[in-house]
Amino acid sequence: MNPLISICLPVFNGEDYLASALESILNQSERNFELLVADDCSSDGSFAIAEKFTRLDRRVKAWRNHERRGLFENYNQCLLNSRGKYIKPMAQDDLLLPDMLSKCVEVLEARPQVALVSTRRRFIDESGNEIEPVCIHIGPEACLGEGDSYIYAGADVTAASINPLQNLVGEPCTVMFRSEYAGRGFSSRLRHFGDFEYWLRILQNGDFAYIPETLVAFRQHGLSASSHNLQQLLIASDVIHFAEENLELLSRFGYSEGDFIRSNLSAMSVSISNLVEAGALTGIASGESHDQNSDESGLRKALFYSMMLLSSDADLYRSLSRQKSEIALSEEKLRLLLNSFPWRATRLLREVNRRLDPGGSSTESEDYVVLDNPQYLSYLRQKRKTILLSRSWKLGRSIQMLAANVGMG
Repeated sequence: MNPLISICLPVFNGEDYLASALESILNQSERNFELLVADDCSSDGSFAIAEKFTRLDRRVKAWRNHERRGLFENYNQCLLNSRGKYIKPMAQDDLLLPDMLSKCVEVLEARPQVALVSTRRRFIDESGNEIEPVCIHIGPEACLGEGDSYIYAGADVTAASINPLQNLVGEPCTVMFRSEYAGRGFSSRLRHFGDFEYWLRILQNGDFAYIPETLVAFRQHGLSASSHNLQQLLIASDVIHFAEENLELLSRFGYSEGDFIRSNLSAMSVSISNLVEAGALTGIASGESHDQNSDESGLRKALFYSMMLLSSDADLYRSLSRQKSEIALSEEKLRLLLNSFPWRATRLLREVNRRLDPGGSSTESEDYVVLDNPQYLSYLRQKRKTILLSRSWKLGRSIQMLAANVGMG
């Protein structure tokens, strides 16, 4: 009999945290799963740890690749060997809380229209201590409201995620999806946005469900794949590859390839600038490199300074990125709503309504101003609530869904 869940765990030099990750999986309250561990030619003791767990629990299957494949191609090796009804990606650094699998399955079993589900996560350091994230992380409820019991149309999530690129779904450890929508798997061209781009492709098949409960611990440390991608500025090249691989998707939501690339590089430049200032990234501007030739190091240095120049023209992004506070996050939520397709698409209708009834209610006014004053937090919250409950927002979402469905047809 096939397992209910296939847990896909790619491994590369992960001996420091791998045993803890495996134990958190085997301690799940949902027991009907297979655990597929693909070691990508690790030079440390990772594969020996994985083999030890295969002897402890027959649900664990581990193998070693004959040659290095990279993170996302290694995920695809797990997908090829999976037999479960549901796919649960996992990472060697992270931890699952005991009910993570059971609560994701509960949603997928109860709602056949949901293609992918994810959960809230907390952030931990190398020692497992809870920490504040390096950057502001925004979930789907910040941009799309609470929805229908945190169920969101795939098109809505995509529209709110692609310009600028922001992963509203979550990291692999937070996600579970239906195996029937696995498709061609992760794109091996992408290094940083590979998981996020895959989630958007899966969501073309159905809805997204979010569980607003902390069921995962996501580890942030200097040796993680995300930190490496930022250090090498691979995140910038991913913007280009994302655009090249998703031209039809961008067009469906009204973006040209050039505009998408320019706006995302501009926003990204500010994030990189602030991470450097905060000491989270080192060695980029100096061109330090131990594993690449001087030409590649020089190109990376040139890209770094180009992105610093771009950041000087994006004061709003800079102020939002620098502040880890409730005010900054609330400002970002409001800005995303004001720039969303449903709100922009119905602007003319609101203007006509205002001119026809100048003395009427101003609840749908365009005069929402983002200020720098901690006393207006309640004001920001009320304005977001007004937008989400307005006729314009509901009509705009209907238009967006219709356009997306026509595009998919």
